[in-house]
Amino acid sequence: MSDKSILEYDISPFLQAAVILGAIVVFILGGRLIALTGLIDVDQGTPWLVACSFTLLYAIFSSVLSISALDQNKYWMQSIIGYVGIVVLGGVLAYFFSGVNMDEVGAYKLIYMIFTLGYVILLGVVRSMRKIVKIAQEQDKRLRGED
Repeated sequence: MSDKSILEYDISPFLQAAVILGAIVVFILGGRLIALTGLIDVDQGTPWLVACSFTLLYAIFSSVLSISALDQNKYWMQSIIGYVGIVVLGGVLAYFFSGVNMDEVGAYKLIYMIFTLGYVILLGVVRSMRKIVKIAQEQDKRLRGED
């Protein structure tokens, strides 16, 4: 077992997006199976709720994991492409399994817009924090005479 933190690994945003899409499929199918057994009543909006929830999860994890990215610009581009892929493919899956679009089941369009805005802001905050820490570390090295 490695003593490295998860923040020390350079995990591709595309891999993160693939895992999230897989989780969306598993949870939507799980909800569908539960509904078929009759144990719990699952409404038509549940696939949209699942897709939306995992989109937020991707936004949080992708932003946090961007700290360890070696090339920030490349990571950002891949991360945003992954986010758009999750929104589109998650929406297609939710529509396919629910049979209704997001306007018919609630305020999911607004939620997606808020998540997208929050995601971009969170990416910017994390990137700024990384720059501030890097500047502080360089300043600390200069003060110690390790330069």
